[in-house]
Amino acid sequence: ATTTAGATTTAGATTTAGAATTAGATTTAGTATTAVAATTTTAGAGTTAGATTTAGASTTANKYTSLAGKVCRANANGSDGGGRLAQFVAATHVPDADTCKSMCDAISSCYGIEWDTASGDTRDANCEIWKVPIRGSDSNNAFSCHNKTSVLKPPKGFADSVLAGVKVSSQNETFDYQLENKTLMANIGACVNTTFTNALNLQNNSFYGDIQITHVALKTLGANDLHISVACSSKTHHVVNLHNRIRSLTKNMKFNGFSTPLVAYNHGITDDIDKCFRNEYHSNLTAAWDNITLVNLQGLKNPPKGGPQGPGTGGGQKGNGTSGGKGTTGAKTYTASVTAEMNCSDADQVILGSNGTKAFEEAFNKVMKKATLKNTKLEKVGCSRRLNEDVRRLSTTGVQGVFTYTSTTDDKIDANAFKSELDLQLTAMGLPKSTKVTSQAPVEQTKTSSAMKSQAVSFFVAVLLAGISSC
Repeated sequence: ATTTAGATTTAGATTTAGAATTAGATTTAGTATTAVAATTTTAGAGTTAGATTTAGASTTANKYTSLAGKVCRANANGSDGGGRLAQFVAATHVPDADTCKSMCDAISSCYGIEWDTASGDTRDANCEIWKVPIRGSDSNNAFSCHNKTSVLKPPKGFADSVLAGVKVSSQNETFDYQLENKTLMANIGACVNTTFTNALNLQNNSFYGDIQITHVALKTLGANDLHISVACSSKTHHVVNLHNRIRSLTKNMKFNGFSTPLVAYNHGITDDIDKCFRNEYHSNLTAAWDNITLVNLQGLKNPPKGGPQGPGTGGGQKGNGTSGGKGTTGAKTYTASVTAEMNCSDADQVILGSNGTKAFEEAFNKVMKKATLKNTKLEKVGCSRRLNEDVRRLSTTGVQGVFTYTSTTDDKIDANAFKSELDLQLTAMGLPKSTKVTSQAPVEQTKTSSAMKSQAVSFFVAVLLAGISSC
């Protein structure tokens, strides 16, 4: 049978992705049915980023009442003085209004957003998260006010910390097997922790006081690429304001107050991370900023069960802190694919360079949390020049991503959830979004498969500080 996730989701409306269907049955959007022998899942076009997706069930987005050309006000008569008042809002800078809404959906006590349509990324913020009810508005064509009228709790809990990402690449080092070196990875993790802590230690700057590094994780993205995730938490800063502090650092700038442009700050975090690796590998590597996202810290502390824990937060083999890979009992290697439908011109943009692959990998890692990704291959489909125009018009065109990974389960990739995450990543990288996503059931590889020889593992180094609680 084929599972089709519902059609376009528009901001301000509750859209249900029509869920699983049985063969020969009719499924109405908004009705959750049981999937029977489903082999293909299709995500409807235009699903709003930030929607909560549950495998095998319907997906519902929070409702918003949107007012264009309006600023939000706490008083019904709009007389609360305006401006970015700390008692009413937390604020940061994000790519678009949908991402701002997703951030509102991810945290507790968010009553809606105010979106600044004309704010550049060196400004203090363009996304206001309202901590108090929005009861009024005032006219201003440069803004829009979006009042949230429903509250849905994310399945992994509300976000309370900020996760900063850094990608490390090398031309001649291979990371996949070296993550099992407990001493090597612990040294790098401690060095990364020190690097961030030093950069946050800004004298006489209250905006960066009371920010702790509470978790450092290292994971392979391929033989020559490593991803570092650094969780930042605070007892005093609202998590969205904390996001703003950290995202400013990725611009080599620092936050200096609301309604004030960011200030230049050459902290050298990525250069120092390069040094962390050169001290251990004695070769040239390149570190670059990746996504800055909100995260639930408890979810990082409590990963899926898979065996005795090592010194990190993984569920791997005791003593080496690995998660998945060799330390996970019963893990098998699978190959699965998804097809992101788009026109051939857009497909050319996605597969050109490394950003498209990175977007697919990030979406996979967000959706397939129990899997350890080993390899990703992208290719165009339906765009062959040999096809005549009539045949091409009838065929599916787009980008197919083929993933090789290890997992203790044979769960199928949720196409609806993958589309939401993929479109977020593609948009952030300036690439065209998909119109629809389909996924194929995973195929287990045999033990003699060459893919098993390069099994990737994850290593987590946790620096958990006692007594830390986040806003």
